[in-house]
Amino acid sequence: MKKYAKPAAIIAGFLALEILLYLYIDRPLAVLMRDMGSFDPNFTDFFRTITDLGKSVWYLVPCGLAVLFCAFLSRGKDVPPAYRRLFGYVGLRALFLFLTIGVSGIVADIIKPIAGRARPILYLRDSFFGFAPFNAQGFLWNGFPSGHTTTAVALACSLSLLYPRARILWFTYAGLLTASRVIVNAHYLSDVCAGAFLGWATTYLLYQHGMFRINAIIFPIDKPSPTE
Repeated sequence: MKKYAKPAAIIAGFLALEILLYLYIDRPLAVLMRDMGSFDPNFTDFFRTITDLGKSVWYLVPCGLAVLFCAFLSRGKDVPPAYRRLFGYVGLRALFLFLTIGVSGIVADIIKPIAGRARPILYLRDSFFGFAPFNAQGFLWNGFPSGHTTTAVALACSLSLLYPRARILWFTYAGLLTASRVIVNAHYLSDVCAGAFLGWATTYLLYQHGMFRINAIIFPIDKPSPTE
């Protein structure tokens, strides 16, 4: 039972935070962001220019191409062993990034229509706030969790595991993208917190449960021979 105590505590803390944000923070913060945008349009415009960097396609396409390229060359019989190891090394990391971003994004896309969370614009325009589960009315009703935030945090967590010395850079980048979703009123704060939790949890689970052992099957990294 002890091994479940920590995950249970993390989930309980996350749920408690979500409830507090939903009840006390989401609505006033959305109004504040709207007023700030009216008072200083340049502030909002800056975050509007960077917010689309949270779209998963910017990372899935190059990572997917890198996986295919490296998978081919890491197995090439005419490729020198040292280069096969290099391509395997790069391919391992590209696949890890591809899977953390892709899997977390798929989970977010599954949750969105089930939750049916109204986006801030519906509250600011029509005073509607809350959830309409299994709502199929489209973009304005798929606010939970934030997909951009899920992607940004999954990317930052993955890169921090692979290249920990630059973790400040990775999380600064993710923080800006996450903040942008609230500042442009695309999401409530509880939506981005849920996206951040999903991005982190997906990365953690993939990393802890044999992801690199699975990758090694796809990208065989040869051990150097004594003559190399």
